[in-house]
Amino acid sequence: MTEAEKQFNEIMGSIPAPLQFNITMDADSSNEVYADIDTGLDDGQALLIYGMEYVFETIDPTVPLVPFDTQNDTMTLQVHRNDDSLLLLNFTDDDVLLHHQITMTNATPASYQFIGETVFKCAKRTITMSPTLRALFRSTSDVTGLSAVTNQISGYIYYDKIPAPSAGVTKIGQLANL
Repeated sequence: MTEAEKQFNEIMGSIPAPLQFNITMDADSSNEVYADIDTGLDDGQALLIYGMEYVFETIDPTVPLVPFDTQNDTMTLQVHRNDDSLLLLNFTDDDVLLHHQITMTNATPASYQFIGETVFKCAKRTITMSPTLRALFRSTSDVTGLSAVTNQISGYIYYDKIPAPSAGVTKIGQLANL
């Protein structure tokens, strides 16, 4: 292997892989919407997660949406470690891997408010051995600019697959084997 190939492989090895997700919006954004994400993990593997990024867009044709509202609203996107909850969990719940929250405030009752950054990013280094993740979204009230089944949240969770103990091995079992 040449030196250039070694450098290229080293650089490629340092770039996290993207795990794609798409969540179709509801006609009322205050209703939870979610998508289950298959991690593709085998026994003895884990995901080392670095964070996520996502956008709001129309589905067909794909056009970016700018979140705006005429009232004070908070929008939350969570990624859960498993797929057994249909509701947003407490921020401190063990099943919450990633939590991103956007708050829009209304300066005057008649003005529209929007967020200048529309590619939203959440950086958090965490790990999971879960075969399925669940991404959930909800707002405190209906954000009309986002609320339509023709809209979606489209994003990536950035990760590396790493070796991990078998799912049947516990920390106590590993200590006993020493």
